[in-house]
Amino acid sequence: MQAGLYIFYEDEFEDPIYADPTSDDLDEGLWEVACEAVQAALGGEGPSKGHSEVADHQVGWRTFNKLGVSFAVVVSSDVHAPLIDEFLQELARRYFDDVDDAQSPDRPGVADIDDDVIPPWEEDD
Repeated sequence: MQAGLYIFYEDEFEDPIYADPTSDDLDEGLWEVACEAVQAALGGEGPSKGHSEVADHQVGWRTFNKLGVSFAVVVSSDVHAPLIDEFLQELARRYFDDVDDAQSPDRPGVADIDDDVIPPWEEDD
């Protein structure tokens, strides 16, 4: 159900803090929606959190403007929006609790956070 998970610092979309899969391995349209949503949020031109339907997927994001850190997830369209919000909230909480420098963390350690936060849509599997 999850097609991608990304953590960005500011608008460094070419070199995200975390990317699974890489942008090259994600559908280009989904990647563009994620980046545009985060860019709009960072620029104050869009909401700091939300979701967008794209074909048979949803892109969810949550941006922390003061820190310049954003989280984006791409899931199948059958995942309910409140579950996306819950996941992004828990992911952000764990990220900020576990990393020493939110803007420039130890990147291999960020993968552990992704492993530890189980998406609510996968908890019953």
